[in-house]
Amino acid sequence: MNAYFEHLAPLFPVVSKADFTAKANPSPLLLYSICGLAATMRHFPREVFAGVRGVINGLLRSNDILSDARFEHVQALVSLLHPFP
Repeated sequence: MNAYFEHLAPLFPVVSKADFTAKANPSPLLLYSICGLAATMRHFPREVFAGVRGVINGLLRSNDILSDARFEHVQALVSLLHPFP
């Protein structure tokens, strides 16, 4: 986290430190994404990046409603495209 906010956030300000610390419970995806960006830096072992990337992939797969075509998911997506009165 510190590596991201010290070295990457000034160059790639997607999330500011103030915004991140203001959240009582940041989402795990946000937390691991920030760690993943920091893990791309040279001084971190490649295994750290691979581990964080694996966690991010798992989070994305477990929350992917588009790959699960249950009736409720399709209905929710259709209602977003064409809201009913």
